[in-house]
Amino acid sequence: MEDKQIVEAVLAGKTELYAEIVERYQQIVANLTYKLCGTRLEIEEVTQQVFVELYTALPRFRFDSKLSSFIYRITVNVVCKMMRKSQRFVSLDAQENMLEQRSDDR
Repeated sequence: MEDKQIVEAVLAGKTELYAEIVERYQQIVANLTYKLCGTRLEIEEVTQQVFVELYTALPRFRFDSKLSSFIYRITVNVVCKMMRKSQRFVSLDAQENMLEQRSDDR
């Protein structure tokens, strides 16, 4: 089946066919995520989030472009969101290091 047929079938209620989209594009999303992020944990987390967001975004897909382009854009957006979110929080290790440095300075 072609992407368009699968998307139309999923939108028509055959949600079990969504697994075909995931299987077809999972490695592509993982490779792109690795290029953008670099760690294995983030790859799995981002890939999962991409397919969750894709599922909810499918009704907005207009077939003006390839499904792969739509997935690419969602992947980049998810990675950007994740990076913004991680910049807001400092890890516990980093906080401990800052506290140690402050105590050493005294």
